[in-house]
Amino acid sequence: MKRKRIKKALAGTMVMAMVVSGSVTGSGAALAAETSPVFPQVYTSNYIDAGLQETEASIQAKVEALIKTMTQEEKFSFLGGNGTGTEGNAGYLKGVPRLGVPESKMYDGPAGVLYTQDTTNPPIEQMVAATWDKESAYDYGKIHGSENRALGGNIQLGSQFDITRAPQFGRAKDQFGEDPYLLSDMAAEDTKGIQDQGVIAVGKHFAAFSQAATPATSTNIEVSEQALHEIHLPGFEAAVTKGGLLGMMSSYNLVNGTFASSNTYLQLDVLRDMWQYKGFTVTDWGGNDGFTLNKGTDIEMPSLSANKQSKAEALIADGTLTQNDIDDAVRHVLTALGQAGYLNLVEIDGQGYAKEQTGRTEAIDLAADLNKLATARQTNSEISQQIAEKGAVLLKNEDGALPLKKENTTAVIGLNGMHLISGVDGERSYGTISEMVSPYEALTEILGEEQVEGQVALDLVGEAIPAENLYTNPHEGSNGVTRSYGTGASEGTSEDQQGQIKTAGSIAEKKMGDHPIGTFATVDNDINFTTGTINGKPNKTYKNSADGTAFTKESGAAYTWTTYIKAPETGQYSIKLEGIGGQIAATVQTSTYDPNASDADVKSVSLGIASINQGTQWPSDSIIPTETGKSISSASVTFEAGKYYKVIVAGIASLAEKDLQVRLAWITPSQAQANYDNAIEAARNNDTSVVFAYRKTTDTASTLAATTNRLPDEQEKLILDVAEAAHEAGHKVVVVLNNSTAVTMEKWIDKVDGLLEMYFPGQRGGVATARLLTGEVNPSGKLAFTIPKKDTDTLITYSQEYFDMQKIEEDSGKEIDYTQWIPMLGNTVEEVKARQQAMGMKPGIINTSIYYEGIMTGYRWYDAYDVEPQYDFGYGLSYTSFEYSDLSVTPSTTNGEKAGYNVTFTVTNTGDVAGTEIAQLYLGAADQAALGEGIQTPEYQLAGYERVENLGVNQSKRVTLHVNERSLSYWNSNQEEVTDNADGTKGKWTVATGPRTIYVGPASDELLLSKQITVSAGESSDVVAELNGTSSVSPGSSFSLNVTLSKLSKGIYAEDLVVSYDPQLVEFIEAQSLLSGVKVVDYDSDEPGRVRILMASEGENKAINADGDILKLNWKAKSVTAASTAVFKIVSAVLSDGETEFTADSTSSHSIQITARLEGDVNGDGKISVLDLAKVAKNYGKTSASTDWETVKAMDMNNDNVIDVEDLVQIAKKILE
Repeated sequence: MKRKRIKKALAGTMVMAMVVSGSVTGSGAALAAETSPVFPQVYTSNYIDAGLQETEASIQAKVEALIKTMTQEEKFSFLGGNGTGTEGNAGYLKGVPRLGVPESKMYDGPAGVLYTQDTTNPPIEQMVAATWDKESAYDYGKIHGSENRALGGNIQLGSQFDITRAPQFGRAKDQFGEDPYLLSDMAAEDTKGIQDQGVIAVGKHFAAFSQAATPATSTNIEVSEQALHEIHLPGFEAAVTKGGLLGMMSSYNLVNGTFASSNTYLQLDVLRDMWQYKGFTVTDWGGNDGFTLNKGTDIEMPSLSANKQSKAEALIADGTLTQNDIDDAVRHVLTALGQAGYLNLVEIDGQGYAKEQTGRTEAIDLAADLNKLATARQTNSEISQQIAEKGAVLLKNEDGALPLKKENTTAVIGLNGMHLISGVDGERSYGTISEMVSPYEALTEILGEEQVEGQVALDLVGEAIPAENLYTNPHEGSNGVTRSYGTGASEGTSEDQQGQIKTAGSIAEKKMGDHPIGTFATVDNDINFTTGTINGKPNKTYKNSADGTAFTKESGAAYTWTTYIKAPETGQYSIKLEGIGGQIAATVQTSTYDPNASDADVKSVSLGIASINQGTQWPSDSIIPTETGKSISSASVTFEAGKYYKVIVAGIASLAEKDLQVRLAWITPSQAQANYDNAIEAARNNDTSVVFAYRKTTDTASTLAATTNRLPDEQEKLILDVAEAAHEAGHKVVVVLNNSTAVTMEKWIDKVDGLLEMYFPGQRGGVATARLLTGEVNPSGKLAFTIPKKDTDTLITYSQEYFDMQKIEEDSGKEIDYTQWIPMLGNTVEEVKARQQAMGMKPGIINTSIYYEGIMTGYRWYDAYDVEPQYDFGYGLSYTSFEYSDLSVTPSTTNGEKAGYNVTFTVTNTGDVAGTEIAQLYLGAADQAALGEGIQTPEYQLAGYERVENLGVNQSKRVTLHVNERSLSYWNSNQEEVTDNADGTKGKWTVATGPRTIYVGPASDELLLSKQITVSAGESSDVVAELNGTSSVSPGSSFSLNVTLSKLSKGIYAEDLVVSYDPQLVEFIEAQSLLSGVKVVDYDSDEPGRVRILMASEGENKAINADGDILKLNWKAKSVTAASTAVFKIVSAVLSDGETEFTADSTSSHSIQITARLEGDVNGDGKISVLDLAKVAKNYGKTSASTDWETVKAMDMNNDNVIDVEDLVQIAKKILE
């Protein structure tokens, strides 16, 4: 430490001498050469924050330096994962520590981040869509981004931007509804919410992933070009072009005959060329189709296999592949990391190489901060509740059934009324259980315990089997359970869950300490080992409290329990194995105990708790956990009274963060009947019965007849029985639904008085439900999907013909390369084939699904086929009422649009309480005769909406919605070439000219206001608008560009120009007219990267009649560390002669080279001199906390956020070089 101080003091003396003398000359005064950088062990938040502030030019310079410096092996480390992680992460990239690139960790979602510790479980995406609220979508992303970063991740594997094509799809829970316009808004905001936290958002599944597809199914989606671009791609497009998406995951399915991971049309033509995407692509886990580095895939997950380095180098050797193909893939990954803030440590030397920490091999870890995670969880839990309250949809409310009244009594009936169902299935957070409150508990808090009765009716949890029914042997021996040391091995069972294999009940052969396996340990009263209670309530921490009996990992617990159940009655029992915190399995004998029976004669069922996966274990075996967080595995068995049934339970404590809990429970036949009878009696005795029902969406069944969206039979029966009992007593019945997608309800909807759609509402869903039912919150959500009346009222089930279109088996005709699945499915070809057979994979067989409906998905299909739904898209009630009036429509174009309209109307609250209304705007069908052959147009399509927040009683608000050019256009699949769009993208979008109708109302089937318009695109002309001026400038210098009009054939009186530029490289200063009598009336430069200028002539004799320069645009070049090219483009030039308006040709661009600022040239004059040294000396001592830091931070030569002697030394060294 002393030597360091001396060195700094000497350096300071030398620098002061230089400043006083004014110059330094002579090589003999040169300072020591630059030392190797020393990178930190952990990439902490300050590096991420600093990285997020870097300019695009700086990031790209670092990317190029890394590519120039890295070895081939290091490059390939970015192009494939290293298997799944052990901290909840689905995968990771090692980074390049010697060059300052940290590791990357990928965490699953949506509906929360899957991790080893508690994270926030928010509502499903369908509920977010039902808010029709962009702010809620942003906050949803923020939940994921903030917690991902806090736990030490930087890549979020979600969100899901697929369209909801039909309700028969398990993954539809993770979709933002059935309409591409609404989905696009949600996708863009969700992306921003994640990435603003310094985490890369990965959009999935690209593309047309709207029905079941896994590596086992080889599902081919046949979809029209128009439908692909108008229905299935807009969510992804908006995430890229409006949200700045940095990661894109390909889907498992084929699209029009080619797997998504090798689909060059999707990954190159659309993503890279049309949308100008700069981030990376990544395969879904195990979803790579052969070698794909030259087909648009960048990262293969979970590990490099088909795209491994040896295969790539062989292809380079035979000329099939180039090194540039590999470098491009790496460039995409590094660009995303840089944009998200993860290249801040990278330094560039004078030759353009990345500086190396010599000998560094240890990874640079991402920072996990559990305190920050706890803080984020607290905020995010509140956000989760707010989203649930905004997204709930009131579907029915007859005779004031809701809100519940405090003076009346309420019966809460149903499993999910007594236990919160926050979410379902995998790839999500399982929530913070201490934040979870059941609807019943929440209602008692609001209404009072004496006013609320709770009855489970159809239980899932049961009660611990009491000691009086458990015996150590089947001969009327003593009561209890024999516990022995150690466990025997069991493989458990496996099933496909969302494309991945989920194993349950797998047990290792394990000794406990020095005890031989099977050695007697003790006799327990029962099998009921839990974490106990805290303040008299169930312990929701997963760790033992003072009265807890669970087993810690540190104890080395590995036990087997053996007991004999003596059945108290004959009938059907539900046996429960409940547990968490390790490996847990059970075998229950279902044939009566017979000591003389052979093994073949003994019948039994196996129960198992989901195995530890990616280092995590959560209650994923059941739709609810127990109160202390145990997962529930169930089996239905028939026992005979007085007979004995052997049970063996094994458990191994395996997790540090969760103590091993094990419970053996049951629901006896008499208890099941009592539960049900008590529920019906509660309906008779209470003023209002609220029946809670739930349904997990399933994929299409093997037959049309078996495919259903109904509630399970026992739940439908419960609703009908409660309704009958309640109505006979003069009481009301309300149903609350927890579900993923549409539930058909024709059997019971007319029998109930109210219906509240609560989806799967996240960990605060119980509180949100209670607040909505009692009127503390006025429902305001609107459906983002259509609910059919009957099971046969969907585009899949409408007829046998349409059902058969969903799976057409055909031979691919291709030779199968089984090595592509090594090591994903096995280490040898034989192992791969065996695993594929077990998974039901049929290599070489393609299952084609025809999306016959084209663009007619969702409500559009119901309109096209004249099918009346139960509840239409956009539908939702409130506890108040609204009126729509005073519609006006005016043509209005923005941002270079060729067509557009502003639609204005008034919304008035005409009810008795304040409320929020979601006003919706729909476009009627385009003129079919004016469209090309094969082009579809829907009867109605969403083209705008606004969430009109909290209107008071009798309060009105004037609402203006803009109908943009995209909404007025169709994808012209008859057009061969793509054309440039005003926003810099490309496509085949064509304005549908002619008569159309604009509709406004509260739902797609209740359009109260309408007005016909005649759509016309801006008139084309031969006029050309161009930019001209200098081609090279130095950093910090001012310059100007002129706008030139040519090929004028008539006088122009007004001009509306939009110019795009790179705000990272240049700053817009002002616009000046170059013509006498023509003024710049106004300009708008508020949006970074775009400036809009309005010009007008001062009288009839001041028209622009001649070719030439009309406008000067003044700019200033920003500081850059590497030579950069700033591109300017006139994205829109709308002109008018006073009679019509037309659009000038403005497709050309103008480029200016900004020369690289020399390192140390802090004043940007192109040289390093004592003037630069003086400027640094003048600002000595300033830090990143200084108010003018943005102005002076270029003087911080070593990027340590302070201007000090080290920076003076570096400037001095540059002068002496």
